[in-house]
Formats: sequence, C-alpha cells, structure tokens
Amino acid sequence: VDAPINVGRNSPLLYYVPVAIGTCLTANLTLVVLMLVLICIMLFIAKVSNSQEHYRLARTYTLPLRLIFLVIVVIDLKFDSFLIVVGFLLTLFAIGFDFATGDCTSAWYYGMNCSYQFLHALENRLFVCWREGAFTWEDMLGSRGCVQEEVSQLAAWGRQHHLIADIGDMLVELRPLNHADWNNLQQRCLVTGEPVNYLSLNTFDLNAPPRTGMSTEAEDMMLEDL
Repeated sequence: VDAPINVGRNSPLLYYVPVAIGTCLTANLTLVVLMLVLICIMLFIAKVSNSQEHYRLARTYTLPLRLIFLVIVVIDLKFDSFLIVVGFLLTLFAIGFDFATGDCTSAWYYGMNCSYQFLHALENRLFVCWREGAFTWEDMLGSRGCVQEEVSQLAAWGRQHHLIADIGDMLVELRPLNHADWNNLQQRCLVTGEPVNYLSLNTFDLNAPPRTGMSTEAEDMMLEDL
C-alpha cells in the first residue's frame, strides 16, 4: 500500500500486551496461560513473515487463533468482583480495537494494494513505472499531476504512471509542482529578493545525514563544511 493512510499493517502484538494485562486481572489461570501461548505464536509468526512477500499475511495467519481466544474469553466471562470486571473489559476492548484498526481496516483498504512495473529508465537514476492496482488512489487522495513529455519521454501520461527517483537508499515519487507550491516559491522569492533554484522537501537533515552510502570523511564533516 503506497499511500499515507492506516491500512492495518501494524502487528496485533501491539494490542495484545494490554490484553495480557487484562487477563491477569481476571484471575483466570487458563486465560493467562492461553494468552502467553498466543503471544509466543504471534511473535514467531511476526518474525517468520517479516519479509516483503509475507508481511501483509501476518494478520491472516494469526486471525483464527485470535478468534478462538476471543470466543474463550466470552465463554469465561465472570462478574465476581470489580477487578475481574475491569480485567475482562480491558481484554475485550483491546481485542475489539485490534480487530477494528487492524483486520477491518485492512479489509476495507484492500483495494489500495499495488505493485509497480518498470517501463524505462531516464538519466540521473529516474525511472518511469506503471502502477498495477490501487485504481481508486487518485479518487481518495487527489490528483498527482501530469509529468510533461519532455521529462517522462512518454507521449501520454496516465493516472497509473509514476516517475520514481532513486535517491541514495530511498525510492521517492517525483510530481509536478501544484498551485500551492508555486505560491510558496513566489512568496520566498519576494521575501528574500533572490531567485529560487530549488524547492526543499526537508527530507534530509545536514546535522544527521543518512549513514548508508556515505564515506567516513563525509560523516565527519560539520554543517559549515557542507
């Protein structure tokens, strides 16, 4: 999913820590033991599926186990004391929050999954790619602009074309400036009285540049040297 939205990609382990605390408050040894076993299994699955091919399936692998645990919690519901009630409420709330923000969100935004097909390479490590999938991307997040033929070397720029730049260890998409960007450049030129040669995205920090791909001499350079 190549979009600035939450699509349930986080691990369910984040939510099952408060679930473990809740099961301890229930004073139910069976739930505590099952919870510890479930956390160990989810941790193992998270490590095994921590790859580009399988990370999206981590929730699917653990879904049957989480559903079984939810059924057991509902069956063992008790209201003997205030602390036990708090424990069950905390457990059910954390499990429900995990399903809502994880599994349900992942199913809702499943259509945003996509991959990129390489079309051709340009100079300076620029690549024109074709997006396969995520057909509603522009409808949800707005237009990405149209890259001119002089830049892309394509006669017709479609909605699923992307201009990708390889900058160090990052792959970033380059888009044409929109109306707000041109206004910012105009304001900067009026304030400084100097021509603007570039528009900064504040991606890099000269005080802490990325270490990968830099020589030791470059890492030791001070800000004024850069």
